[in-house]
Amino acid sequence: MVYPTPPYEVGGNITCVSDPALLDIEGVVVALTATDTLFHLGKEEISFPPQGPDRLGRLTRHLLKQQNLYPLYPGPEGICIDQEQAEIYARLPYNPHLLILPSDLRYFIRDLENCVVLNPERLAKG
Repeated sequence: MVYPTPPYEVGGNITCVSDPALLDIEGVVVALTATDTLFHLGKEEISFPPQGPDRLGRLTRHLLKQQNLYPLYPGPEGICIDQEQAEIYARLPYNPHLLILPSDLRYFIRDLENCVVLNPERLAKG
């Protein structure tokens, strides 16, 4: 798999979107990605002394402040990233209303920078 991933073509009444995706659903902007950006950011973050107890909120703010769903360059080893395509498709031109970031990190929901951020964790682990 290469990030960003184009949408699958299935046909019928099913609509597939790319990864990452920025969707406008009747005026509500939803940004989502299936890549574990928070986990990757957490491994690269250098913060001493710790800047407060809300680590997950701080990691998410990196995405919103940098206006990018995958702000790491270069990406971690083992992740195939097409940097030219990521600069185009992983951009957040503005803060979405809802940001969905599934991660192996603990589930959470936060209101950050006028955006509701949701980490539903993973559906299945292991």
